[in-house]
Amino acid sequence: ARRALNLSAARRATRSAAFDPAAQYYGAAFAHLGESPWEENYEETLAIHVEGARAAYLVGDEPRMNQLLDVAIERAKTVLDRVAAREVRIQAMVAAPRLKDAITLAFEVLGALGVEVPLEPTEEETAVVIGRVVARLEGRDVADLEQLPAVTDRRAAAAMRVIHGIISSCYLAAPELVPIVTGRLVEATLDHGLGATSGYGFAVLGLVLNVTGATPLAYRFGSIALALAARPEHRAAQPKTEHVVRTHIYAFVDPVQAALEPEQRSFQRAMDVGDLEFAGWALHISVVYGFY
Repeated sequence: ARRALNLSAARRATRSAAFDPAAQYYGAAFAHLGESPWEENYEETLAIHVEGARAAYLVGDEPRMNQLLDVAIERAKTVLDRVAAREVRIQAMVAAPRLKDAITLAFEVLGALGVEVPLEPTEEETAVVIGRVVARLEGRDVADLEQLPAVTDRRAAAAMRVIHGIISSCYLAAPELVPIVTGRLVEATLDHGLGATSGYGFAVLGLVLNVTGATPLAYRFGSIALALAARPEHRAAQPKTEHVVRTHIYAFVDPVQAALEPEQRSFQRAMDVGDLEFAGWALHISVVYGFY
C-alpha cells in the first residue's frame, strides 16, 4: 500500500537526518490513510501522526505538528501511546524555548506513568535521593553497570525518556529540580535496566556532584556515562551525554582545549539524530572554549 511505503520511506529519511523529505513522506502517508484509519490500521495511523508531528517540528511547521498531536492524543488507546505524542510536544516546547511549560507538561506525563516527582522538592528530599543513588553505586564500575539488562518495562522506559527530555530545561529554568530528577533517572536504570537515556543520567549526576565539590567521584561517573552512551543502541542520547561530560565534568580536570574536537563531533551527531537543542549547545561551547 502507498501508505506503508511512504511511512517506510519517511522512517529511512529520518534515520538519515533528511528531515525535509521525511516530512514530505509522512504527509504522503497521511494522504493515503483512508476513511477509517484508526479502526483499520491503528498502529500505522498512530505512527504517521506522532512521527509525522516530530518531523513537522524538525522542519519548523508548528501548526502541522500541533494538528497531528491533537488528533493522536485524542485517539490514542493507551497511556503509553498518549505519552509518545506528548513527548514530541515537550521537545517542541524546549526548542521554542518554553521551558517552564515543558517542565510542567513533563511532570504531568510522569504522573500519568505513575512516577511522582515533587515540583518543589525540599533540600532534605533532594539529599535523600542523591545520597541513596551514590550509596547504591558505591564500588560499581563501568564493566559492572554494562552487564545490567536492557530495560523492558515500557512504562519505566517512557518515564526515563521524559525525565531525560527535560533535565536541561530544569537546569536553565528550575535548577533546584536537577538533582532530584537526575537521581530518579539513575535509580530507574538500577531498578529496571539500561535504556538509551541511562548514560545521560550518569553524566548529569556527575555534573551535580561536581557542583558540590566531589570532582573525583563526578569524573568517575562521567567515564561511566561515556561508556554507556557509546553503545550503538544508545546513539540518540550520545551527543548530549558527551556534551555534559566534556564541558561540565572533564573541563574541571582536563585542559579546556581537549573538549573542542569532541564538541564539534557532538554537534554533527546531534544534527544527525534531530537533537536541535544540544546541537546548539555544542556550537555554543565550541565558540566559548575556542575563545578561551
